[in-house]
Amino acid sequence: MFSSSSDFYIFLAIIAIIYTTPFIYTLITIYGIFKKREQIIFIKIILSVNVLIIVNILYYFFSPNSLPYSSHTIFFITMGLITFLPASLSLLINLPKKVDIYTYIILFSLSLCVYNSYCFSEKLKQDHRAMVFSALEQGNIQKLQQVFNDECSNNSITFDYLNEMAEVETYPAKSFAFMLDCMAGSTETKHVPFQFIIFYKNALLRENTNTALLNLLYADYYHKLNESDKNNLVEEITSEINNRYSAKNTWFVERFNFLIKKHPELTNYIKIDEQDIINAIDYGNITFINYAFPYHSTKNENLLLATSVLSHADEKIMKKIEENKNFLNIELLSSDHHVWRNSKIDLLSYIFRYGSENLIIWLLARGMDDTATFDYQESYVNSTNDQKEYSCRNYLMDHIRDNPEISHENKWSIRTVLELRSNCPSR
Repeated sequence: MFSSSSDFYIFLAIIAIIYTTPFIYTLITIYGIFKKREQIIFIKIILSVNVLIIVNILYYFFSPNSLPYSSHTIFFITMGLITFLPASLSLLINLPKKVDIYTYIILFSLSLCVYNSYCFSEKLKQDHRAMVFSALEQGNIQKLQQVFNDECSNNSITFDYLNEMAEVETYPAKSFAFMLDCMAGSTETKHVPFQFIIFYKNALLRENTNTALLNLLYADYYHKLNESDKNNLVEEITSEINNRYSAKNTWFVERFNFLIKKHPELTNYIKIDEQDIINAIDYGNITFINYAFPYHSTKNENLLLATSVLSHADEKIMKKIEENKNFLNIELLSSDHHVWRNSKIDLLSYIFRYGSENLIIWLLARGMDDTATFDYQESYVNSTNDQKEYSCRNYLMDHIRDNPEISHENKWSIRTVLELRSNCPSR
């Protein structure tokens, strides 16, 4: 966040100014009044000015229909008092009586103009935005047509509104329909703005998307997509699934499958080959494999075996191992996959890298791990003498460390067993 320590200190100074300004302003003003106590007219002017300042700030602070992010913070009050601070500071300077009064009034007038020239325009924007969101929450289309006015022609503004609405369930379907129509144009429009395609995709991939919005995207607004849009949508969602490895986080796959169920033509855009399956197995991505198999049925027995490990079909694997212990030596993947440190990616290695804790403990209990055969020498340069040295490591321990299915505590208990069975010196 901060590029240097000086930036950090500047940040702290700004925070200190923001939160101490109300106190400083009040202190200076009280001291100024005390200092000018013999000038009754001046004191009345100071009091009147400060009443006007308070009323002015409260006008913005208690803005009707204000939004949560708007003015309801000490920061807003502080900005007001910082703007009016020069007039109060002038009270500390000893000037001739008339010059003193005129200086104070002139500085206050300038501050008043600067403050309101900025805040009033912001207030108009804020109130307009608040009215739009209020109408959206109520589903008041007539009001929306009035307050939204020409903004339908600005896709960026509509895009921002829709993104803020997308995760909030209080917005009804007709409000989303109004905004989507604003962005995408009428049903007869052939050209759909790029923002609509982005929003459509993001809404499908956003976890907490409004249910009413999803139903609209599944049905009415799917027909806004042309052939290229559908192809890009499928490619991006497939890529997203390919990059998510958690079997527990599959809501987006279920959502996409529902869209496919409603519009089977989307399957024409799904392009998955053997290499995609191999890459998913390489990275242990069972989510992608479960998604991909209906569209590409591999006949490679070794790849199917790897998917059994990922899907925790432990009893099936145990049965095959009990029939033939050498089954653990079956090579599942070639050696050019960079996820793996060892060149031999056999079933045993794959189980330790991606298998369930239950299956791994079952293997250890029966002494089927052959841990010592997985010892290897790793070279490194000693920073003290710049000499190349070697350390003894074990591939199975490496795989257990990276296994996403096992808790940190259980990994250590399994590693303890492996260390006792390895020929490497105790670490």
